[in-house]
Amino acid sequence: MTTIVVDGTKGGRVFDGVGAVSGGGGNSVQLIGYPAQQRSDILDYLFKPGAGAALHILKVEIGGDANSSAGAEPSHEHSRGVVNSNGGYEWWLMEAAKARNPAIKLCALPWAAPGWIGGGHFWCQDMIGYLVGWLGVAAQHGLTIDYIGGWNEQPACDTGWFKNLRAALDSAGYNSTAIVAADQAPWSKGSYDPSAAWAMADHVASDPDLAAAVGVLGAHDVCSFPTTGMQCWSTAPAVATGKPLWHSEVGAMPGDDGSQMIRSVMRGYIDAKMTGHIHWPLITTQPPGLRFLDRGLIWAAQPRSGHYIVKAMTAAIAMVTQFTQPGWVHIDSACGYLGGHRGNGSYLALRAANLSAWSLITETTTATTTQNITVTIKGGLPHSIVHVWRTHPASSNRADWLLRRNDLTLDASGSFTFGCYAGCIYTFTSTTGQGMASHAIPANQPFRLPYSDNWNRGTTAAGTMPPYLAPQDGSFEFAPAGDGSGSLAVQQTTPQQPIFWNNPSSHRFPYAVIGDNSMTGYKVSAKVLFTNRVGSAGLIARFSQQGKQVYNFRGYILDFGSAGGWWLTKNSNSEGNTVLAHGTVAAPVTGNWTSLALQVKGTAIDAWVGGQHVATVTDNDPNYAAGPAGIETDSFRGTWSPAQFRDFAITAA
Repeated sequence: MTTIVVDGTKGGRVFDGVGAVSGGGGNSVQLIGYPAQQRSDILDYLFKPGAGAALHILKVEIGGDANSSAGAEPSHEHSRGVVNSNGGYEWWLMEAAKARNPAIKLCALPWAAPGWIGGGHFWCQDMIGYLVGWLGVAAQHGLTIDYIGGWNEQPACDTGWFKNLRAALDSAGYNSTAIVAADQAPWSKGSYDPSAAWAMADHVASDPDLAAAVGVLGAHDVCSFPTTGMQCWSTAPAVATGKPLWHSEVGAMPGDDGSQMIRSVMRGYIDAKMTGHIHWPLITTQPPGLRFLDRGLIWAAQPRSGHYIVKAMTAAIAMVTQFTQPGWVHIDSACGYLGGHRGNGSYLALRAANLSAWSLITETTTATTTQNITVTIKGGLPHSIVHVWRTHPASSNRADWLLRRNDLTLDASGSFTFGCYAGCIYTFTSTTGQGMASHAIPANQPFRLPYSDNWNRGTTAAGTMPPYLAPQDGSFEFAPAGDGSGSLAVQQTTPQQPIFWNNPSSHRFPYAVIGDNSMTGYKVSAKVLFTNRVGSAGLIARFSQQGKQVYNFRGYILDFGSAGGWWLTKNSNSEGNTVLAHGTVAAPVTGNWTSLALQVKGTAIDAWVGGQHVATVTDNDPNYAAGPAGIETDSFRGTWSPAQFRDFAITAA
């Protein structure tokens, strides 16, 4: 029997909330393209109080035009001084989250940055101006950003830069935007070392000006990696600063099981005094063939059918978020391990600052037998009925999520006794209003062919992204067509190599994919136009991303150059780019469209340039049998071209 006293006169650190990251890989890219009803339902599951995850914090990527895990998010300023206030989808997502929960906290962090910044160097005044400018665009959207960070997961950071950022934020009127530093990863000399993720704390402890600049100390993956949540770590200097400590990215966890996440939230406070917990990623919407498809609170990679899957992670998070609020206080004397042993599970009690409400959460995800508890409520906390909820965090059966159990009545001493089944999360609370939405979900249906979009939009779409297209490097947005027609086309809008987050290479090139792994025999076609005399552009077929290198994906590429050359190549994770066929046609006239087509049928690959059939080759490699299509620029040269696309289509071969 574990005895727990939830005493309102006792306290601990202030709770900052549980959230998730949209970013670090374009993982939300296709959500905006969902049918209106399903899109709204998914957003409810993520953000609406009493409906699902009810997230307290939404952290978004500040786009930098480069791949940041499984996709690239567009910058709001591809070139110095040219600001696009409507690009990407994070503005829309933050607006949707705020509409459902006005109290949600917004946090932002860059992974990559445009190449014009600092001559290719991130830690500079240019980057500070870039972030302040991003906050200005957020303000145009009616959004107040509560927290902002520096540069995701860098082994070293410029402490003076953070002090300069604080000064710039204050000068621009963003005094209430707190700085989270430094979002570092737990690695030292190639080995897992959680203390490395808290390196900023040592600087804060010895530098009063830095301490005044930094509002929150944030560290990544400090509950083991891949995250298990069995044990979590901070450092003595970090705790001694008195600043809020955040697990600012809890990653590498499949969404089908919420056990690791609930352990990270609870043991993160018990072991390491972390008061904010942000799961990566929020959602998985990137097309099949990319990495990290098993992560996220919801899988939503079928925008055309509207099909999606709510994951158990959503319910596990809800067992905290629906029963607490940021600003509540941990009751340290009522936080610990069941039976005094972490193998039995843990418990965590929180109360409202004004003593108007309380919740006690227990998790028995590592227990093998029922854990019995006796709980006493005292110290001015509500003594009315105790409401009881249970979730099986490893179950795919929604009947096991947020299941209301019988209410409990306190005895004369203000106590109750309860047996917590093994493998569960329980929440005992004085609060009401919880639940799990139940929306009708359309049937699972792969990407249907034929598919076509002329990508010829009215001028109001300028700067936005075409539906269903998932950029992997660079940015693809609607821009004025170079043919003088006054309409729009899809343009690769990153004019120079960005400052990469990781895996830099001189041969990385912009590309985007569309479709799924059900596509085997098909013909992908489009028209391309060059807005200058240097560059190339083309098509991708049977794409799949197997390794960490962004550019060495599996797939076939037809690349066409502005001087008339064409190359049919086989891209490989291990072998690089192999030329299967090549040739030359008449050079296109600048400002005119050239039609391209690439067909894959069985082992045959055919290519057309300018309406002319230029190649048939055979490839028997079974690893190249299926996958999404796509568009690319400069795959052969590894540069960053502003080529345009129109009349995109995929038809069955």
